[in-house]
Amino acid sequence: MGLRLKAVLVHCPELDALTRHVRSFTEILTERQGRRLPEWLDAVRNDNLPGLHTLAAGIDRDRDAVIAGLTRPRNSGVVEGHVNRIKMLKRQMFGRAGFLLLRKRVLLYRWPTRQDGCPAGSYPSSIRRGTTPRTKFSMA
Repeated sequence: MGLRLKAVLVHCPELDALTRHVRSFTEILTERQGRRLPEWLDAVRNDNLPGLHTLAAGIDRDRDAVIAGLTRPRNSGVVEGHVNRIKMLKRQMFGRAGFLLLRKRVLLYRWPTRQDGCPAGSYPSSIRRGTTPRTKFSMA
C-alpha cells in the first residue's frame, strides 16, 4: 500500500473497513476459498457499509451456489461466454433482421482453434474431432 493511501485510511475508518473487506474477498475469489465466505459475510454485516450489505444480501439469496462457484474447479464460464456472444450478435443486428439471420450468424460462427491461441478444452468437442464445417469468415 502506498503512503498516501495509508494516510487516507487512517483518517477514514469506513474506507479502511471497505479496503479490508475487498482485499479479503479478492483473496477468497482468487484462491478458491469459498469455505471462508460465511465468515466474510458476517464481518461485512458487522460494519456500517450499506453498499457491501447489499452485496451480502445478494450473495445470501443463493449462498450455496456462490460457495460452490468459489470452491470448485469447474464452472459455467464457457457456457456464459457463448450466451454473451449470442447476445452481442443479437444487439449488433437490432432492428435489421429477424430470427433467421441471427440463427445463420450463430451457426456460421468460426470457433477458435489451437492455432488461434485457444487453450485445449475451451472449444467444442465437435471442432476438436473436426466434424463441424468451418466458414471462411469469422463472426468474432
